[in-house]
Amino acid sequence: MVLEPCSINFSKLFYMLLNEDNSLENDFSPAIIFLCNREGEILITHEYGDLSKEMIDFYHSVEEFTNTKELTYSNREYHMYRKLIELPADLEDWYGYLGIITEKSKYDKKVVSTLLLGLIKSLQIGTKLIEEEKRNKHLLNKDSVHYFISRILKETEYTSDIQVFSHHFLNCLHQLNNYQGEVIFSLTNKASQVFNPVEATDKSVLQWKELYEIDKESLINYFLEMKEKGFTALHYIDIKDRKLFSKQCEYENIIIIPVSYGIKYLGIVIFLDKNNRAMLKSIELITVLLKSIAPWFKRMIDYEQMLFDKTRKDLLLKVNRKFHSSMDVNAILEEILQALFEAYPSFQINLLLSHDWNVPEHLPIEPLDFQVSTEDDLAAKAYLTGHLQLEVSINESKTFLYVPLKGKQGVYGVFKMGALSTKVFLEDELEFIQVLADTGGSAIENAELYQQSQQHIANLKLINQTSQQLNENLKLSDVVQYMVNRMVQDFSADEVGFIIFRDKNFSSQDILDGSSSYFFSIDCIHTLKPIVEKVRTNKEGVFKGNVELGNDSNFHSMMIVPMIHNKEVIGAVMVLGSQAYSFSFDMFKLFRSLVQHSTLAFVNSILHGELEHLVITDYLTKLYTREYLDDQITQSFNQDQKGSFILIDIDHFKQINDRFGHQIGDDVIIQVANSINDNIRGHQDLAARWGGEELAVYLRGAELEDAVKIAERIRERVMKITNPHVTVSCGVASWSETIGNKSLKTLFNFADQALYNAKENGRNKVKFTP
Repeated sequence: MVLEPCSINFSKLFYMLLNEDNSLENDFSPAIIFLCNREGEILITHEYGDLSKEMIDFYHSVEEFTNTKELTYSNREYHMYRKLIELPADLEDWYGYLGIITEKSKYDKKVVSTLLLGLIKSLQIGTKLIEEEKRNKHLLNKDSVHYFISRILKETEYTSDIQVFSHHFLNCLHQLNNYQGEVIFSLTNKASQVFNPVEATDKSVLQWKELYEIDKESLINYFLEMKEKGFTALHYIDIKDRKLFSKQCEYENIIIIPVSYGIKYLGIVIFLDKNNRAMLKSIELITVLLKSIAPWFKRMIDYEQMLFDKTRKDLLLKVNRKFHSSMDVNAILEEILQALFEAYPSFQINLLLSHDWNVPEHLPIEPLDFQVSTEDDLAAKAYLTGHLQLEVSINESKTFLYVPLKGKQGVYGVFKMGALSTKVFLEDELEFIQVLADTGGSAIENAELYQQSQQHIANLKLINQTSQQLNENLKLSDVVQYMVNRMVQDFSADEVGFIIFRDKNFSSQDILDGSSSYFFSIDCIHTLKPIVEKVRTNKEGVFKGNVELGNDSNFHSMMIVPMIHNKEVIGAVMVLGSQAYSFSFDMFKLFRSLVQHSTLAFVNSILHGELEHLVITDYLTKLYTREYLDDQITQSFNQDQKGSFILIDIDHFKQINDRFGHQIGDDVIIQVANSINDNIRGHQDLAARWGGEELAVYLRGAELEDAVKIAERIRERVMKITNPHVTVSCGVASWSETIGNKSLKTLFNFADQALYNAKENGRNKVKFTP
């Protein structure tokens, strides 16, 4: 293709670029941008904002400097940066410098350098546009590359917003040759390494954009294959047997064209057609168009990233300073909201709090109500999962973000951010919003932990003092009296009572001396009995701020905590207040800690004998422990002439656990233990839990024959009473002085061998070793 001679006026191109780009006036003011040739002669300048006399004087001093090879020049207030421009063109090349003068304190080198690079790329785009107009004149007269790009640039007012630019860009592509299918523009997603839809002629694509995501590496490999064959686009015939995206099978025709800058793939344009109509007639022109417009996309991506990084850095620095200087939860919440309003001024932002903080009324804060939440409630989902949730409503043209306010120990609320438009968030934006919320959540957590730590220190001092006093005195009446006085003082309690459970039914005999007189009244026992029994059964405390204890009762606040030792409820402590809400929940937590730390003192004082029994008793079956049984058999070897041993195993016990659960399994073990106790000779025989579902019985002075009979009775009893129904297998062994087999190991091995034989012969049997 022969092109007509074309003269490019780069000075005019420079002027048009700066005159059209309104964003420079807003973002870089005051400033002077100039173009000079290689010899340093300034060809044209463009001023932004009100220039001071000092800046103008500095500009004149720069005029004398531009003929040097130095790229920077500065004084105390202003700085000049230059970048070398190389604009190679097919018909005309040009070399020179593009420079900018700004206030030294306002912009750093990185920001200004990025601006200059973007402007240079724009000049290169302008050069390419002129060339492409000539090159594609034979394809479309009016609709040339220059025409389309100029049209997009003018319609978008040279915007730096990728989504706005992409919208107009796709409309142009869609109208080219009156194409009737769908067009999607996708950019690279850095986080997941996929091409992710940013804009589409069919807006529903954005609502389900994950269905149109394409793996970047796979697609680039296909492009390379096509390039080797001389093609610039990927057609349906090339990919119909390859899975690129989820919705691929719905389309009869697919064309994918890359948007590349150098060797880097910035994005892709996807043309989709469901009806197998004639596809694009201008693939070559569109390919050229995309190649020419790629630098503009690169400029917008770099520019948006630069501004976003700067905004993010400034906001995070600001809020971090506030967070580190404050231990006030309200101040931290206000700072987070203000930062989000600054970053997204067009959004409506509310904070849905899950914690009952006393926040100022002017803050847009609402409670997070789980009672009205549904499976589709993204606010509740963000709170429960701790992950940001995004909702795009195409029909209502709205976008909602639900951002969890979380620290290291939990989630404290959710930011609801709503926009009256469909906005596609880049991965970096979502990451920044979540980082900001996480930073705030951690700061709130630190403030809360600081306040809690102060209270915990005071509580620990109280608990330590109480524990020290209790450990110095084991006299029960003194322990009770000290605790009553302590709780009256610390909780402003009207009545304090200590209860030790001696019988199955709660009575006045369970009230310890030293308790308030109210607890010894008949009416009190009758009124408190249901509450005490509930605490005893559930092993959990009760905290009520407004309760009626009876018609004649003057008490309306109550705290009661069980005294638990070795997982057994041995008693309870109750505190009563005459006024409603006399006690706070923090008081209840402290009260619970005091009871927990004082329980041992009560155990040492009144349950010393029971402690000895508990040591040798299995907590589940109430049978003896294996260690105790071993000791007793050893003593029997020294004291008796003979004895027998029964080893019992519950058949198919694993199936019971698998079918009914471990709680029912434990209940079955208890039933078998009770059957054993019902069929042995009182204190003369010893029953123990051997381990897991295995139980054992030692019969002092019993012959093997008698032991086998007892084992049979146990086996039959288990068959009759257990529910769910189980059976047991028994192995029996004996020893005597005459045989000379006095050995724990020998006795146990013989019984274990017999048990093995019972199971091998069908289970639910009694076998013995002579």
